[in-house]
Amino acid sequence: MTDFGFKLARVPCVLFVSLVAIGLAGCATKKPAPEPEPPVAIVSTYEIATANRDDVGAALLRDGRVVLRGIVFATDSADLSGGAYAAAGNIAGVLNQYPQLKLAVVGHTDNTGDYHHNIDLSGRRAQSIVDAIVNDYDVDPTRLAAVGVGPLAPIATNHTDYGRSQNRRVELVLIE
Repeated sequence: MTDFGFKLARVPCVLFVSLVAIGLAGCATKKPAPEPEPPVAIVSTYEIATANRDDVGAALLRDGRVVLRGIVFATDSADLSGGAYAAAGNIAGVLNQYPQLKLAVVGHTDNTGDYHHNIDLSGRRAQSIVDAIVNDYDVDPTRLAAVGVGPLAPIATNHTDYGRSQNRRVELVLIE
């Protein structure tokens, strides 16, 4: 009878060892979980009047785009102000320092006003910057494209003055 009791005691142990072995065998055949992709980079933002050309160029090559601050237009206007002309000169400086770059100058607006008007306005503003870079700083026009996206790519809320001011911006986006 003790032999019978011993056999019953062994059955749960054998069963347990078998289940562990099967479980470990299953783990051994599983591939490790893939590394999660890094989050989309936080876009580098530069005050264009004081930006270092090397920093802007390196950020473009690393991230594919940069936000430029300090390019201001009068309300509902695509005419460049004095500060915007200086910004165009700084962008031209980046292009001259990095001759392999081809860039899109992308104009953004907040969502105040008519959608179609904002798309048109942002495109005209981007074109004004491209025209100044090409005409005043002798950059090859095939290296630049003007694009207006209006309110389509906000980076902040449009429910506050501060958020809307963040959305009214110019970005440089790497084409090649």
